[in-house]
Amino acid sequence: MQHGTQELPVIQKVYDLIKWYIPILNRLPKDHRFGLGERMIAQLYEMLEGLVQARYLTKNRAYRLEVVNTNLDILRYQTPSSHLNECLALPVLK
Repeated sequence: MQHGTQELPVIQKVYDLIKWYIPILNRLPKDHRFGLGERMIAQLYEMLEGLVQARYLTKNRAYRLEVVNTNLDILRYQTPSSHLNECLALPVLK
């Protein structure tokens, strides 16, 4: 993802998270993939978009980062859901 300009490390980390997470979510059974999986993928891309937008904002940067943080918090609650753990045999997060 590195382009001619220096990327913020958090943008690269979220991009790497998307590359790692989407193949996992795509292994979900159809009934979960098209509900929970699609919502989680949308949250991931909203986080990436929000970080890129915040990078260029001079006003409302704090608000944009709060939105990104909210998306991250939602993703945290969706990740250890019983459906995801059962379908993918992931260890339960504590």
